[in-house]
Amino acid sequence: MPQIRINFSPLLYDYVARDKYKLYAQEWGDMPSREQCEEWTENYRKEWAKYEDKILPALTKALGVYFRQSIIDVHTVPGIRDMSDPIIMNFMTDADEFVDRLTHELVHKLLTDNTAYSLNDTDKPTWLGDEWQKLFGDHDFDALIHIPVHAIHKYIYLDVLKEPERLQRDIASTKDNEPYAAAWQYVNDHDYIKIIADLKKLYATL
Repeated sequence: MPQIRINFSPLLYDYVARDKYKLYAQEWGDMPSREQCEEWTENYRKEWAKYEDKILPALTKALGVYFRQSIIDVHTVPGIRDMSDPIIMNFMTDADEFVDRLTHELVHKLLTDNTAYSLNDTDKPTWLGDEWQKLFGDHDFDALIHIPVHAIHKYIYLDVLKEPERLQRDIASTKDNEPYAAAWQYVNDHDYIKIIADLKKLYATL
């Protein structure tokens, strides 16, 4: 399993976040201090440590592939949306929900940068989006890429962590995000276990 290193990023704080807070000062208010960011990051790190030994093996077992990277850095910073490559996490929720948000980004990472296929390879004979479209049909791109993410995350919530309230919280949080909500609708209208099985078969051919 990869080592997940969760650290506050002073460089992103100084050279990216600070300018964004100036731009959105009226809407966002004051920028949190470095000390506050470090404290939040430590809380995130401690909470993630409670779950990673369950979540990481379950992800790789579900897809039948492993993370390409042996060390995955998670950079925390205020004012920047969550993303998976590189993994950057905002301070917008408490530590408990951070675990779910980080799992979401790690699923993206595993789907696109694994021992069978990597978007970062210079020679890609297969475009992953086309393969997912064959499996799930024609969707808005943001919805399409979140169908496999949500299916795997549903498996983590229900079958690994056995905490269905996390699933409900996640679904509720996407009600104002149309592509995410559409992806959840697709997953809930289909068998998430079959979706994962189809993905596993796909990666076995790549």
